[in-house]
Amino acid sequence: MPAPRRLLLDSFTAALAAVDARRCTRAALAALTPGPVYAIAAGKAAEGMLRALLDNSELELRSAVVAAITAAPADLAGDARIDWHRGGHPLPDAGSLSAGRAVAELVDGAPADARVIVLLSGGASALLELPRDGVSLADLIALNAELLASGAPIAVQNRARAARSQLKGGGLARRLAPRSTMTFYMSDVIGLVGDADASVVGSGPCHDGVPTIPHHRIADNRQARAAVVAWAAANDLACIDRGEIGADARATGELIATVLRAAPRGIHVWGGECTVALPPTHGRGGRCQQLALAAAAALAGSDLTLLAVGSDGRDGPGSAAGALVDGGTAARVADAGFAIAAALDCCDAGSVLAAAGELVDTGPTGTNVADLVIAHVGETRT
Repeated sequence: MPAPRRLLLDSFTAALAAVDARRCTRAALAALTPGPVYAIAAGKAAEGMLRALLDNSELELRSAVVAAITAAPADLAGDARIDWHRGGHPLPDAGSLSAGRAVAELVDGAPADARVIVLLSGGASALLELPRDGVSLADLIALNAELLASGAPIAVQNRARAARSQLKGGGLARRLAPRSTMTFYMSDVIGLVGDADASVVGSGPCHDGVPTIPHHRIADNRQARAAVVAWAAANDLACIDRGEIGADARATGELIATVLRAAPRGIHVWGGECTVALPPTHGRGGRCQQLALAAAAALAGSDLTLLAVGSDGRDGPGSAAGALVDGGTAARVADAGFAIAAALDCCDAGSVLAAAGELVDTGPTGTNVADLVIAHVGETRT
C-alpha cells in the first residue's frame, strides 16, 4: 500500500481510539454516586456504552434494555439483567419495535425512586421505536425511506419521526418522570451550538427542544478530528483541522479537492455528514463514497490522497465504510469502463469505486461520531 494511503488509515485508527465508546463512557460514569441503576442503551455504540456501565463495580445494574445494530455477544446474552434487541438500520424493523416495547415495560416497572441511565448514540432513531397509536411499522419504514432519500437535514427528519413516536422528541423523558434520569450520549451531529445536538441524537428521546433531564456529551466529531491532529504531530506531520462539512456530498468533494490543490503539504481533516438527494433511479453507495468519487475527478493526476469514511464503519446501505482515493483513481475508474460524472449523477459511486478497488471496509467500529475526511498533500507541495 502506498505510504500516503497507509498514513490516512493509521490516522483514522487513532481517531477511532479517541472516541471509543467503552472508554469514553467509562470515564463519564466514574463520577456517578454508587448504587443501583436501571439502563437503556440504544444506538450503534450501545454495546460499548453498556459494557462501560458493567465495568463500573460501584453501579449495581438492576435491569437494562439494549437496542443495538448487532445480536447480543455470547457473554452478554447470558446475563439475565440485560434484555437485548437487534433492530433495523437505516430503516426500523420488528426488532426496533420490540426494543421500544421493552423500554416501555422497563420504565413502567421501575420504582418511582429508581435511577435510570440512558446511553445514547447515533442510529437509535431506527433501532428503538414505539409508534403512536395508528402508526404501523410499514408507515415508519415508508417515512424513513422517504426522509433518507430526501437529503433533508437531520433535524428536519427527526421532527417528522418524533411526530409518530411515543419515545422520540422527549417522549422517553416524559415516560420516565419522576424517576432520576441522566443521559450520556455520543454525538454524530454537526453544526449545532452548545448541547443542542442532544435534541437530535436518536431523535432526542430525552430532549424536546430543551433538555428535560441532565445530558452529558461524552464524544463527538471534534474529538475525533483532534485525535487526527495529535496523531499527525506525533508522527512529525503538519496537520490542519479544516472544521465541519455538511452540504451536498458531490459539491463538498469538489470543493475539498480545490482546497487541497492549493494546500500546504501534510494532513488535512474535515468532519461532519454531507447529504445526498437520491434520484428516482439510483445505484449504490453512500455520502462518503459520493464525496470521494467527486473529489477523485478533481484530484486526477495530482499527488493528493483522500480518505472519506464513516466513523461507525458503514457508509450507506452497503458494507463499505467509505473510500480512499488519490490522483490515480480517475484513471483506474476509466480503465474499469466507468464515467465518473455519470456515476455521480445517478448516485452509483459505490459500484465505480468497487470496480477501481478504492472502497474501505472496516466492519462496525462500535462508535459513531459522524464522518471524517482526511487528506494527505504530498511532499512535492510547498
